[in-house]
Amino acid sequence: MNKFAIRNILQAAAIVGIATVAMSATTTPSLAYACKAYPEQADAYLKTKFAARAKAVKNWSYKTKNKYGVAWSVWDIAKDKSVNCKKVSGKWTCEAKAKPCLYVVP
Repeated sequence: MNKFAIRNILQAAAIVGIATVAMSATTTPSLAYACKAYPEQADAYLKTKFAARAKAVKNWSYKTKNKYGVAWSVWDIAKDKSVNCKKVSGKWTCEAKAKPCLYVVP
């Protein structure tokens, strides 16, 4: 086999490889979530804003897990998330509120 034939084979392999990657990228399933219609909320009251915020989110996950199950209790995939904090009598109170969501395999 001469060098031109080898080059043609390599070019053809590269084109097939690119086409395969492009096709697989378009057929990759997208993420889908089912979310509850109403939000859940949980509070925390601690010395620092950082700690109160983190505890409020943790409490939201705990409360949601107890109500709907562990699959619904993931804060990162919840919808319409908010955490509102304010200082009351020298301590921080935070309220975490979000609609629980469940990852659904398409």
